[in-house]
Amino acid sequence: GISVGGELTGAITYVLEVCPADRKVFYNTAVHIFSGGGVLLGTLFGGFLRAVLTQKQLDTFGFRIPFLFGVFVAAFGVWMRRGLNPSEEFQKAKKRGKVLQNPTKEILKNHKMTVLVIMLHLMFQSAFYYVVWIWVP
Repeated sequence: GISVGGELTGAITYVLEVCPADRKVFYNTAVHIFSGGGVLLGTLFGGFLRAVLTQKQLDTFGFRIPFLFGVFVAAFGVWMRRGLNPSEEFQKAKKRGKVLQNPTKEILKNHKMTVLVIMLHLMFQSAFYYVVWIWVP
């Protein structure tokens, strides 16, 4: 949850900045597919654990196993991010002095309505997701 929410938008932004102009839709779609693929893998792993462990084993130690695998996923993420170079667009903006010191403050101050619309959209999208995929089944 927190990882996807915190990293997905950054991944989308980075990919859109570094990919070829004629392939932006393809690369943006790939980011979303791999994000959903991670959720799918986590769900399958949880199902696998339920199939091979008893309820008592799950309650005593089994629920910790996905968190242990998460350590490796996090280490891979850190390793991968260390190899990313700033995009050409960001470097150009930095040279022109166009990089804001506090972009969050700038957005909240000058784009209140846009922020509100995005928040409402995501609120309803998340509610729909959890009702359909988590609560109903």
